[in-house]
Amino acid sequence: MLLEPQFLARLEYLSLLSRRMFRGQLLAQRRTRQMGGGIEFADHRAYSPGDDLRYLDWQVYARHGDVLLRRFQEEEDLHVYVLVDASPSMAAPSSANAGQPSKFDYARQIAAALSYIALADLDRVAILAYAEAVHQWMPMTRGKDRVLSVLRFLEALETRGGRTDLEAVARTLVHRAPRRGLAIVISDLFDQEGFRRGADLLRHHGFEPHLVQVHTAEEAEPPLLGELEL
Repeated sequence: MLLEPQFLARLEYLSLLSRRMFRGQLLAQRRTRQMGGGIEFADHRAYSPGDDLRYLDWQVYARHGDVLLRRFQEEEDLHVYVLVDASPSMAAPSSANAGQPSKFDYARQIAAALSYIALADLDRVAILAYAEAVHQWMPMTRGKDRVLSVLRFLEALETRGGRTDLEAVARTLVHRAPRRGLAIVISDLFDQEGFRRGADLLRHHGFEPHLVQVHTAEEAEPPLLGELEL
């Protein structure tokens, strides 16, 4: 089990927030500033020719003769894409902590926690495992009852492939994603071509990218001396 039940219960109090506003499909637990045919009244605006007559406030018209449209506050679901780096470098063991979880183990735990938060908030989640390309893709899913499917998918993942290429993976996501949303990249960022171009590509195409870097203690403070080839 990637996450303990007690830890999952603590995640219930968290939500994933976006700096941008994305158009959703179904009602979720997130209220937007956009106005439309939602369920909670927001305010009125003056009627203009061509407006939908279903939203006319007939009570206001009967009392005051004003032709006004009712506007409602919408609640929208957020699309969350979790990109898990499954390249060989993520499986590299920590020499000083033999037997401890690898970077890939931690990456899958982080992916599981973020996915659980989104699903509990009625958002939509898709998970991509990648290296030089996308190797496995869990299609967009929604609802707290899908948590076990997400955990099984993550537990079954293994490191594979060659070098990391976030830019190529970002191009795949741009073309295959049904809707824009959050793109959370969990990686050691050991990308020979540089990870910034991939993040910029996602941002250019309307996604909101976030990077979570996972590294070992040795990578943060290498205990290396002398002449070495890395």
